Amino acid sequence: FLYIYMTGMCLIQAKTQSVDRASLAIANFVIIALLQWSAKSISGAQFNPIITGSLIVSKHIKLAKGAIIMFIQLIASIFAISLIKVSNPSAVLAELHDTTILGFPMVETAEIKVLILEAIGAFFLVLAYYALLIEKDAPRALYGAGIGAVAFVDTMYLFNKTGCSLNPTRSIAYALVGNNYRYLAMYVVGTLVGGLLGGVVGNASLSEKADKTIERAKEDKLKRRSAAIKRM
Repeated sequence: FLYIYMTGMCLIQAKTQSVDRASLAIANFVIIALLQWSAKSISGAQFNPIITGSLIVSKHIKLAKGAIIMFIQLIASIFAISLIKVSNPSAVLAELHDTTILGFPMVETAEIKVLILEAIGAFFLVLAYYALLIEKDAPRALYGAGIGAVAFVDTMYLFNKTGCSLNPTRSIAYALVGNNYRYLAMYVVGTLVGGLLGGVVGNASLSEKADKTIERAKEDKLKRRSAAIKRM
């Protein structure tokens, strides 16, 4: 919720206050870095369904758990965009109506180009997640800044071309709340395909140490569960 709401409010400020693209990219970097650092130990910092989906495919989380997380992500996204809609004055929304969907840019890029560019951005975002957060040899203190830095580069490159959604539930939420389904399929398909490919490549590139650590964590969890059952 916080991720979608805060980045959504930044988009509105970018349009109404003439905030430049670099400032928007810096804001995305700060928001994502702080949320990654703060939520890793709670939920694995899975703020984006392309990350959750890739973790399901690479068997780091179970399908049922991942499906629940993605459903929560969708509901939280819809709630966040709805709050943006009701919390901004009607005059502001009217100003944004012709060129944005509640602040999210309505781009004029060809549909196939939107799909490809969103896929590329999603690919590198998920790849960074695997390389910096799952990889056990990665510097422990840098994952938030590293993933935020990828979001910064994606925003700088993609914002004027696609709006830089990189999140299918955000795109769905904007479409539903803003009643505008233009390019929705391109955003959803592009980000999902790119994210899943990023997960496949990221998982394949994990070090032997990381793979063993992941498997050992699963085994330890099963052992603790068995021990708890025996004590009952």
